[in-house]
Amino acid sequence: HGDCSINDAIANMLQPWKNNFPLFVGQGNWGSIAGDNPAAARYVEVKLNKFVDDLLFENINKGVVPWEYNYDDTTLEPTLLPVKFPIHLINGTSGIAYSMSTSIPSFNIKELANMMIYMIDNKYWDTSIWHLEDHKENLLGIVKGPDVPTGASIYMKSPKEDYLFSSSYAFGMRAEYEINEKDMSIVFSNIPINVTSEKIKDEITDLALDYKIEMKSGKEIKVPK
Repeated sequence: HGDCSINDAIANMLQPWKNNFPLFVGQGNWGSIAGDNPAAARYVEVKLNKFVDDLLFENINKGVVPWEYNYDDTTLEPTLLPVKFPIHLINGTSGIAYSMSTSIPSFNIKELANMMIYMIDNKYWDTSIWHLEDHKENLLGIVKGPDVPTGASIYMKSPKEDYLFSSSYAFGMRAEYEINEKDMSIVFSNIPINVTSEKIKDEITDLALDYKIEMKSGKEIKVPK
């Protein structure tokens, strides 16, 4: 897809308002939560975050995963990365291929770790003693729901158990804020993920106005609401 898509993909894995644990450390303009786009690739630099280096590559040469020759048989490469922790659950991920799509929200790393410890302690790999129905309530008590990097409040739209045991569920997000009447200001402490601060400003401005702007004959006109 060209270098533009590579730059955008790196930005998505680097921006702290999109990731609980950014995978890269960037130098230069990598965009902002206001909706600004990253600078072109020639103006920025990037390197792996130290914790990601340990998470993804520490066991790369320890025989943990199989290796195969690359497309032209010139070098060996691992068929899988020996990842210590499911990072796609920490940061969330989305994608589409062959008419299928997925969108996984991010989860809290401590809750995920505690869930995995619980499953190991109860020998989840032994189907003779592990029966999921017996553990659902305990697992739901450990992982209470998705956890977004912007810190917004989450409320479930689907039944509670769906977010762990269903392939499809829905949840909403609400920003948290305080209204300071003395200073005539609204102070936001967090916002929903994928919502820009500029979008919130525009929405508040629109609510405050008693008219809306429409285009007519190539000109902007004010129309009463």
